[in-house]
Amino acid sequence: MNIINKRGLSTIVATVLIVLLALAAVVIVWTVVQNMITQSGTSVSLGQKCLLSSAEVVSCRNYSDCNVSVTARLTKGVAGDINKLIAIAEDANDITMTADITSPTLLQTKTSPNISIGSASGPYKASVAVVVTDGTNTQTCDASEAVACVA
Repeated sequence: MNIINKRGLSTIVATVLIVLLALAAVVIVWTVVQNMITQSGTSVSLGQKCLLSSAEVVSCRNYSDCNVSVTARLTKGVAGDINKLIAIAEDANDITMTADITSPTLLQTKTSPNISIGSASGPYKASVAVVVTDGTNTQTCDASEAVACVA
């Protein structure tokens, strides 16, 4: 009689252990899936903000050898989503330098500080990229179409 009780007890212990292992596996899988969903949600949100934001180069001036100034305008976007604009100047040898255009507002024209490319290999061209934010993270969107700089 004593042997039967022990066998029954070990079956109950084995069942409890299997249930606990299954429960632990569910908790681990849920944690991993939840982290993946949260992280992908952030990148989708920033990607959507990039699709809803755009800027254009209004003009590009080559003031002296190696110095370019870019005037740009935010053509589409929500003010709270836009962190800044990045003016991008490039020479004929594909040497690229950037400058920030801060606090852009919709349809307002702003000029970058002089961008020193460091190479006298003209002609120069310029484009502009929007940087969006969700308050914590930032993402640089695709650059606009390049515009030739004039002297």
